[in-house]
This record gives sequence, C-alpha cells and structure tokens, in this order.
Amino acid sequence: SRLLVGQVDTLQVVLKNPAKLPIKWEIKKPQGEDAKDFENFFVVNPSLGGVMRPMSSTTLMIDFQAKEEKKVELELNVEYQDAEEVFDIERKPLFLVAEA
Repeated sequence: SRLLVGQVDTLQVVLKNPAKLPIKWEIKKPQGEDAKDFENFFVVNPSLGGVMRPMSSTTLMIDFQAKEEKKVELELNVEYQDAEEVFDIERKPLFLVAEA
C-alpha cells in the first residue's frame, strides 16, 4: 500500500536459527542506485547483523520512511553462517517494496 509523504510504516521480519549451533547473520546492503534508496528510505533495527544462539530467533524492524513520492523495490540478501565459520555462507533474499 502507499504511504503519504512524511509517514512511516514498519515491517517486522523474524529470523530463525533452527540449528544446534550459533550462527552469524548479516543483511547485505544493495549496491549502486539501490544503495541510495536503501539509505534514504529504510532503517533497520536493532542492527544489520549479529549472532543468534542455537534454536533461537531475532526480530528485525524495518521502517520505510516516506520522504518523497517514489516507489522503491529492493532485494537485500541475508547471509548466514555458523559462528565458527566451518560451513559455507548461505544466502536468503529479502524483498522490500514500498511506495510514497
């Protein structure tokens, strides 16, 4: 849905670690023009990365700040790996679509 300029909408994203090992995770910011849109329109809390304990989850709050009239479509990647870095890095896409 569209937001009026000056409004903020929040998306809640839950990351889960079903493994019996702690994992490191990081949201990779887009590159190029998409990087500008991400920086201008989105805020991720509590952070863009961290470590999750085994069998746990963490909740991200992604705010879309409607600063100007624009439709923004971005694909971010959530990269994760065991905290000991024994296994390869894996990636999952995270799509953000918002319009002001």
